[in-house]
Amino acid sequence: MHHSALVPLPINSLLTKSTELFVQHRQVTANQLALAPIVLGAVFAWNLTLTGQSHQLKSKLERDLVPSMINGNSSMAQQCESSGISMHGVA
Repeated sequence: MHHSALVPLPINSLLTKSTELFVQHRQVTANQLALAPIVLGAVFAWNLTLTGQSHQLKSKLERDLVPSMINGNSSMAQQCESSGISMHGVA
């Protein structure tokens, strides 16, 4: 009597895990490409509006959107850190 159908083969387990990782990686990538520009644009708009500088939104997006998506910080954070002001722990 052959019981191979009752015992999962290691290759099936590996394929399932690699498929799950691929799907998760694809979802994270899609979220970063689709949602990051929307969220960053909203944050920039909110901050500029609260400081009375909403007229600078277009230039802020052109200057800081892509660097913020890649590096996780904007030119303002870079300027503060180069001036000796720490941005660590600031939300």
